[in-house]
Amino acid sequence: MFNLFSSFILIPGDYDMFKILVAEDDFGYRTYLETILKREGYTPITAKNGEEALDLLGEHEFCLAILDLMM
Repeated sequence: MFNLFSSFILIPGDYDMFKILVAEDDFGYRTYLETILKREGYTPITAKNGEEALDLLGEHEFCLAILDLMM
């Protein structure tokens, strides 16, 4: 299985305001990403489709977006 985070170094710390948008239609993978990001101290906000992701972009400021290109 491909491990998305094997290529990244996530620096633990106080990142309550470090919001990451996760746009993924697959429930299992979306939940997996959310769990890992929370465990590393980040604040993931998830969207299950593109329309929901666009709505969230209007409501929040994100430092990073993880997007599923094949939704």
